[in-house]
Amino acid sequence: MIYLIGFNGQWRIGPDSAIHITLARSLAEGQGFSHPTGLENTVTPGLAYLTAATFRLFGVDQFFAINALMLLCAAAVLTLTYWVVKLRFDRPTAVLTVGLLGINETFYRYGYQALTDMPFLLGLMLLLLGYELLHRKDSRPWIGIGLVLLSIGLMAVFRSVVVTVLVAGVLVAICRAAMEPRGKLYAIGAAVTIGALLVIRWFTGGVGRDEDRVVGQFTDTPIADTFRRVFVDNGPALLTENLPEAVFAIDLGTAVSLPIGVALVVIGVALFRIRPLWGLLVGVFVAQWLVFITTERYVLILLPLLALAWWRVGLWAESKLKPSVTRYVLAALLALWFGPNLVRIGTFIVEQRSRPFLTTYDDGRYAALQAVAEELARLAEPGDVLIANHAPQLTYDTRLPVFGPTSLPTFGPPREATVERMRNAERILMVGPVDDNLNERVTQLKLRQVRVLSIVPTPVYDRQPEYKIIEMRIRNIDWEKYRQRRANEQNADPDDPGTP
Repeated sequence: MIYLIGFNGQWRIGPDSAIHITLARSLAEGQGFSHPTGLENTVTPGLAYLTAATFRLFGVDQFFAINALMLLCAAAVLTLTYWVVKLRFDRPTAVLTVGLLGINETFYRYGYQALTDMPFLLGLMLLLLGYELLHRKDSRPWIGIGLVLLSIGLMAVFRSVVVTVLVAGVLVAICRAAMEPRGKLYAIGAAVTIGALLVIRWFTGGVGRDEDRVVGQFTDTPIADTFRRVFVDNGPALLTENLPEAVFAIDLGTAVSLPIGVALVVIGVALFRIRPLWGLLVGVFVAQWLVFITTERYVLILLPLLALAWWRVGLWAESKLKPSVTRYVLAALLALWFGPNLVRIGTFIVEQRSRPFLTTYDDGRYAALQAVAEELARLAEPGDVLIANHAPQLTYDTRLPVFGPTSLPTFGPPREATVERMRNAERILMVGPVDDNLNERVTQLKLRQVRVLSIVPTPVYDRQPEYKIIEMRIRNIDWEKYRQRRANEQNADPDDPGTP
């Protein structure tokens, strides 16, 4: 009932979602897997094709169907979580684990978003089900093997981090091969997993790019920078913000969040004692987030395992403490999980049921951006280059190529294409104000303001009461010197973005 109350069929707009939806619209309208700014090369195709299918059936820009599919994915994840835990433990443990997961605000929220995370989690739970069936003597092995292969394919079309899951699978196979009599079977399993990885890499360009990023991280990045990212940037962010807030839905403060964040990692990895794959999944994903990037959204992948691990803390307390103390420990554990999450879910439902939806969603940001998109559509002409924050969303609303912080490269080989695009543009239009990141890129490209073409009042969004559409110009470039600089780029300081 709580999940049905929160459903409104509206698109919860966001930058990543907008990229996939724009690709879906191109597919549905017969323009192929293409994005106006070339971002089709940066995402896996699963969500775009799934959304395009709903657009063809129910009409372009009709989001009810894709939102319903996301909610069905969440329901399927809850079902598979129940099934996996019941197979390993018993029905009461399965019921309680599903209760903890289902009432988690992060899990609840992503059941209503057109993003790849929930379908990927569905694939991961299918993998865990297949893995569990392979451990049962009363089940047919081919069913478990089929589910594992199906899950790998499903995950691969939605997110390239399927590679991380396969890494955990290979580590499990290696451990079991070394420790158990049936080692050859596990060695074969490791070989099959590596083969699946190679097949995915062959057919999915996104996985190859991520592998290149991993190799570059450990071959081109100074070790000091890696340590700084792990211990200064990503580590504190993961343990004091992303992980605790994803689980408990509130900011507990650094003093409380840090030990709880560490505890969540420890109890998650400790699932290794129950099923090696479970603990290794927690370990490899935490390691990936520490080295590369961490956000609250990524923690969704581990929430079913963390829900089970949280309850097992209570079981451990029951075995170690007196009954009179255990009841209070259990009450505290459940209150910490259920209380804040229920409050945040209530707030989310109020937002979902508000009318008009866009004026309350994200404080009205996207209602304001729609006004900007209408003005851009009026002013822009073929051949213009547009620059703005929230570029993916504006690209969807305007059907024009809008470049932003992630799609406007200003260093390395892609910089040349950016400069040439600016040089060949009829006009360069920028939506201001811009954030520090985009402003730095504009400065590096030597763009200067010519005149303000229009001011767009946006009173619905108090933090930005108006936007300006500004005509920009790039200074003249000596192309001979520019090409010479590009030829000598390998000898330049990698920290110097350079000036053509």
